[in-house]
This record gives sequence, structure tokens and C-alpha cells, in this order.
Amino acid sequence: MIFFGAGMSKPLGIKTMPELYQEVKKRIGKEGLSRSLKLINEVEDHLLRFGYQERDIDIEAVFSVLGGSLSPTKSIREAGPFSSYVVSALLRMLQVEEQGEFGSGGPLEATYFRSDESLKKSIDIAKRVIVDECSKLDLDSTKQIYGNVMAFLNNRQIVKVKHPISEKDVEFIPSLLVTTNYDLAIERYFRSIGQDLNDGFAYDRVDGQNHLALEGIRQGGPLDLIKLHGSINWFIRSDGEIIKRIDEPSGSSFFGDDFIDKLLIYPMQEKYVSKDPYASLFTLFRRALFYEVIHIAVGYSFRDAAINNAFQDAARMKPGFFLFVVGPEAEKVLKDIGLPEDKCRAIPYRIEDPRAYAELTDCLKAGH
Repeated sequence: MIFFGAGMSKPLGIKTMPELYQEVKKRIGKEGLSRSLKLINEVEDHLLRFGYQERDIDIEAVFSVLGGSLSPTKSIREAGPFSSYVVSALLRMLQVEEQGEFGSGGPLEATYFRSDESLKKSIDIAKRVIVDECSKLDLDSTKQIYGNVMAFLNNRQIVKVKHPISEKDVEFIPSLLVTTNYDLAIERYFRSIGQDLNDGFAYDRVDGQNHLALEGIRQGGPLDLIKLHGSINWFIRSDGEIIKRIDEPSGSSFFGDDFIDKLLIYPMQEKYVSKDPYASLFTLFRRALFYEVIHIAVGYSFRDAAINNAFQDAARMKPGFFLFVVGPEAEKVLKDIGLPEDKCRAIPYRIEDPRAYAELTDCLKAGH
């Protein structure tokens, strides 16, 4: 499995998450949404005081708070009993009278959050910025960088690894690409070379739409792609069907289908793993960690707790599991996630640096 993070898209002309966040703040300021901007700055301050690093404060972190502010009681309940207990204790300390059960219009909404349209507008602006910025893809750079990656993956004659059970040499042939990126870099690369890529969508002859049909992934066909956080070209219809399109719908189709929203998830925390389609996507990802032996993470910072837990579980339970992390901060990343030293290795180069491929190849030939 090859796991691509935001660092893979940076050299393609796409902003990183922190850069997207700054662009969103700038756009919110231009729109005169001062209340939202004030709340965002307060969130930054609180996160820093609570021990977060500046690198952790990006669009997903802060807009998880903004999204939660639209329905704070529901968000706190979803976060679990401990969060509910802490909030209740703080309200008592602040002498906020509890009026029965927390609910819509309860003390949280009435006293602290007072949600208004500016928060909703700010979240819509964030979505618009992500779509706009992720569309600024340099195709020539995409062809070059992904072309180098695929050339390395296709070099099967020299890349051999020992199977953990049979201990026989087997070809290292990754058949699955996984990414948390919203952009279409991977799809555009494969489209440019005319190669099939199975992303879980199937064409429906009846309505002429591409529907998400995850049962088609991992069926031994072409290279598979799992986009754990969704994509800028995914939409959800009022009937719950997830559709992939090449353009943005205006709101409804000639067949009467209403489109609700883009499937973009900003606060990627453990609770979102329980909601489809992300639950099904995550299940496929976890399964891949166990049935494949070698995994390569490129440009990923490992700041998502659910993804980190998946890698840690596989490292603990899967015989022969091994993870290569490619990126300038690879050594720090591996130290932070705490994988056993004999289960991982840092390749401290950017993916566009030829030394990354040379070291990966040498490691694989030598059995890590």
C-alpha cells in the first residue's frame, strides 16, 4: 500500500493544510465576518495554551470547532462521556444554571455559542477555498512526480521482499493507493497516461451517473484508490447516493435529483470513522494494512488519531508488517507515532528527490 499525504501535493502547486487555513482566514476577513474571525483566533489561542503546536493548527482543527459551535450539545455528546462531564463541570464552576437536560436552546447554546449565519458562511467559505485551491493543479509537475512514483513501483525485477509466512521471495507489487488529499492529482495523472484506476465508483446506465460502489474495490482488477477524507468532486444527493462528477451541480438535475453538499470532512477525528462512506473507506484501509506486507507513506504528517491507531494496530498484530515513511521530517514523524523500530524506517527526503527512490530500493532489496 502507498499512502499519500498533503506533502505529496505541495510540489504540484496545491497549498498545504496550514496554508489553506491562512487563505480561509483572509477570505473570511474580506467578507466582513468579524465574529467568525474572532472565534477562530480564540480557538487558536486555546489550542496553543492546551499544548498543541502551531503545525497542528490548520483548517481541519479549527473548523472542527466552528462546525461544533453550530450544534455544541450534539458535538459534545458525540465526543463521549468524558467531554460531557468536563463541560458540565465547567458550567457549574461558571455558575451557569442548568435547565434540565442539555438540548437545543440549553445553557451551551444560550450562553456561549449563540450561533448565527456568519459561522455557516465561514464554513461555506472554507469549502470554497479548498475547492478553488485544490483545482490549481500543475499537470506537468503531476505527470513528473507521479510518473516517478509509478516507475519505482513498476520496477518489479529488483524489488523483492520475503513473505512473513512462507519466507519465500515475493515481488513487491503495491495494488492500492490511499490518500487523505481532497485534490484530483492521482486521478488526473492516471487519466493523462490512459491507465485504469479503480476508485470505487461505478457507472449507472439508468441515470448516467457514477455512483460510489465500494464493493468493487479490492477485486483483483486495476490499481485501487481509496480517498479517506473524500474528494472535491464527490457530491451527496438527497436520496443518500454519493455521486462523482466532472462539474459542480447547480442544485438539482433534470431527473429531479437534489444535491445536498460536497462530501468534505474537516474535523477528521475518531468519531467520523463510524459514519459512511468514511466508515467503509476506513474499513478497506484497515484491511489493506493486514493483507499487504510493505507500506510506504509519502508526505503524510500522521496527525490523524484514527489513522495512527490503524498503523499501530497493524504493526502490533500483523506478521512481517513494515512501514517506510518518506519526507523531510520522517524521523520525527516515526518517533511521534511510536512504532517499533524494527517495524519501520525513515526515508528523510522529499518524494521528488531521486535519493528517496534509491534508498527505498536499497532497503527493499536488503530486506528493509
